Amino acid sequence: MRTPTQKTWNAWAERVLKELATLNNRYEHLQNELDEKYAQLQATLEKTNLLLTGNGSPEKGLLVRVDRLEVAQDKRTWMIRAALVSALMGIVAAVRSAFNGHSH
Repeated sequence: MRTPTQKTWNAWAERVLKELATLNNRYEHLQNELDEKYAQLQATLEKTNLLLTGNGSPEKGLLVRVDRLEVAQDKRTWMIRAALVSALMGIVAAVRSAFNGHSH
């Protein structure tokens, strides 16, 4: 078995160092890309949060506005049902009155 000479050892070490430098450059490039993507994601999340919460004015946020729409819809639904029940009661009373009026 031969032991590597200093020249062979130096050549191998030089190739390893070049490969390490290449890998380091790739790592730095990927790290920069990830940092940029993270910053974009963070900015998007902040904008979304501002839209949802109203940027210090909750009444302008989507969460409050949607809640108000849901409350208003619930009120409309209740009023429509109440109006329908009243109308049906009126119809029933009119029909009953008509039958009671004819039986006398």
